[in-house]
Formats: sequence, structure tokens, C-alpha cells
Amino acid sequence: MQQRNIIKHAQSVAFERNKKGDCLHIVNQSADALISLYGAQLLSFVPHHDKRERMWLSQLALFEQGSAIRGGAPICWPWFGPHKTQSEFPAHGFVRTQVWQLISIDEIRDEHGVTETVCRFKPQTLGLCDVPEGLSVELLIGVGERCEISVITHNHSKIEIPLSQAIHSYFAVDDIAQVSIEGVDEQYFDKLSGTHGNSSPNVYTIVGETDRVHAYSGTYPQKIEILTAGKNLVHIEQEGNNAVVVWNPWKEKSQIMQDMQSNDYSNMLCIEAATEPFIALAPGQQHILSQRFR
Repeated sequence: MQQRNIIKHAQSVAFERNKKGDCLHIVNQSADALISLYGAQLLSFVPHHDKRERMWLSQLALFEQGSAIRGGAPICWPWFGPHKTQSEFPAHGFVRTQVWQLISIDEIRDEHGVTETVCRFKPQTLGLCDVPEGLSVELLIGVGERCEISVITHNHSKIEIPLSQAIHSYFAVDDIAQVSIEGVDEQYFDKLSGTHGNSSPNVYTIVGETDRVHAYSGTYPQKIEILTAGKNLVHIEQEGNNAVVVWNPWKEKSQIMQDMQSNDYSNMLCIEAATEPFIALAPGQQHILSQRFR
């Protein structure tokens, strides 16, 4: 009931229960967005200036307990990919497959109404899979002329805790064959071949299955552009990351994934802000991983 009470006092947010489960529908002067309470996962972001969907969501996505939602912006925490030592632990951590609690809604207004809506969430259960309960996380999703996602981690314990994570954003594209990426130019670990130190392409296009973890050691914000036919489609800014993940399953893998159609690879591209390898979060320390896009 606390979530309903918070929503009741917000002008730009409504609660919806539909085939996607329990969701928050945000409509303000700047954009329209949909956030699932399952995983606190952004499913849709449509700026009003061009009415174009920026997020990709599979038509075969599973909206059921225990399954990750294919598309939008899943939160991988407190590890990215398979667990490094415990293969039985779930891939990408344990928060993307649980319901999150809405903590607060802040609305920024001008004389015409709400221009930006900021929702804060926390997962219902922490301390799973041998992770100390002193490691906590909150999520901020801001919807305005741009969308901002921030993963805020606190170490309340008295020990240093390793933290690996990602904002696993699926961006919508018309045709992956026409897409190029700018701003991702450091060496990468190729998860398909298991090789390190690979050079980033001079002209970054996607021509087959791609699963790369690019190191990042530059200044913040890191700026990335997704271009189609040479024109900007999505402008991304990232902070708090030491890596950028570029992922597309391509046709063969799409055909064997139960929550993707065989041609879905051509309409999506994942650009992810990540801390991979892990960072060491000291006692009392906070870390913020964020991704903004417009």
C-alpha cells in the first residue's frame, strides 16, 4: 500500500497492471515511459519531441517470476555475467528477478506542469547468494527530455566487498546493418573467443554475433553515440563505469532463445555501463553507476 500512497500524490505517475505485470506509467511534458516493478526495469522511453521509442523490448519477453525480462534496461547487480566462483548462482545477480519497492517520486515542474519525474526504488530482499547484507542498492530512474538511470550502492559493513554490475540497456534500432557506434574505442575482452586485448574497430559496426567488454579509463561522462545512416539515433553519457559492454546475439542465437524472435537481432543493440572487472567497495563507501540517454 505504501507504493500506492506514493503514486497517489504524483501528477505524472499512474499504476498499471497488465500483461507486463505491475508497472508505473509516467507521462509528463517531456516524455512517456513505462517501468516494471519487477526488477525496477525501464521498459519504454518515448520523448515527446519526436515520439520515437528508444528502448527495445522483445515481443516474446517473459513476464513471470524467476525469469528476466528480455529488453528495456535490466539491472545486473551485485555481479555481472556468471558468478565467478559459484556456477549455481543466477547470472547477472539476484535483483533483476525480484519485485522492487517504490520509495519516492520527485516531480520537477515549470509553469506548464511536470517536466521531469524521478522515481527511487529498492529491492525487497538483499543478502542473497552469500552477499553480505551490509551491501545495499537503490535505483533512480529519471524521465524527462533525457532518461537517467543510476545504480547507487552502499557498503554498510565493516569489510571490503567486491562489486560488479551493469545497466544492461537494449536500444531500439531500425536496422542493425545501418548502425555504427562512436565513442567506444578502447581495447576489449571478447566473450565469444575468450581473448583479451582486442582492438576496437576504426568504424564500429555490428556484422555478426557480438559480446564485448571494452575497458574504459577515460574522463566522465563517457560519451557514446549510436548512429544510423550517419545520423544520431541515441546520445549516451555514462559515469562510474570502468567498462562498456556491446552486445548483439545475431540471427543464429536469436533463433534458439525462447524470448526472442529470429529476426529480433536486427532491431536492437545493447550498450551497457558496467563495472567489470569488479571494483572493491570499502567499508562506508558509496558507488554510483549511471547511464543517461536522449
